[in-house]
Amino acid sequence: MKKVVVMLIVLILALSAVSALAISPAQLLGTWYTGEVETSDGILVLVGDYHLEFNRDSTATLVMNGQEKSYTWKATSDGAELTPAEGNDTIYFTYEDDQLKASIKDFTLDNRYSYDYVFTREQPEPFAVPEVITAEKEDDFFGDWKAAFTVTPMGVAKVPEEYASLGIKVEFAQITLTMGEDVLYALTNFVDGKLTFDAADLQLGDGTVIVELAKNGYAKLTIDGVPEEQYNYYLMKTDFVADETAPIATTSEEAKAE
Repeated sequence: MKKVVVMLIVLILALSAVSALAISPAQLLGTWYTGEVETSDGILVLVGDYHLEFNRDSTATLVMNGQEKSYTWKATSDGAELTPAEGNDTIYFTYEDDQLKASIKDFTLDNRYSYDYVFTREQPEPFAVPEVITAEKEDDFFGDWKAAFTVTPMGVAKVPEEYASLGIKVEFAQITLTMGEDVLYALTNFVDGKLTFDAADLQLGDGTVIVELAKNGYAKLTIDGVPEEQYNYYLMKTDFVADETAPIATTSEEAKAE
């Protein structure tokens, strides 16, 4: 009789431990994906490969921007805990509505900031930054443009509304920038399929601005001598019908509204 009671107690304790888990180990196994990250400036659409693999031998692999890092994992009452094979940056995941959420530092970046990631079973469509093409003539740049997005080392961010609403017009040998009541002009040169002008004329900093055409109605804008991770904007022609499948990042407010 005592053996039966002991076995019942053990069974009850085991069931209590299982019920305390928000997710079972079996539910964690396999691959989880993330395609965006929330920052203080809004939501970034991730460009590189970001996914998480839970293995049956209690090991896990976290891939960020195509680079791997090894962990061991276990299920917890909230979701999952990942312990790195090297270092002490343990990651704690919470599980809710078939999603895993965690604050993680992107180990491919030099900064020490952590960002909020959401992992799901659905693999996101990869974002393809529009490919730069060579303009055959200066006229290819003519027309009205608006700022669309910028490519950062971490992902693609929609240009803030105050910049997206700027009026940008390109005509023969000139680019005009309208900011509210202010109108700025810069003389342009067309060399080797690119437009160039002095950044200071449009209050864009110092150096020479380089404008190149890109596919799907975009134009890429950089400053000569400035690394692209610091200044790399894409404009879109206002009368161009954009590819609806091309993902553009949304702000936090827009994401909540959806």
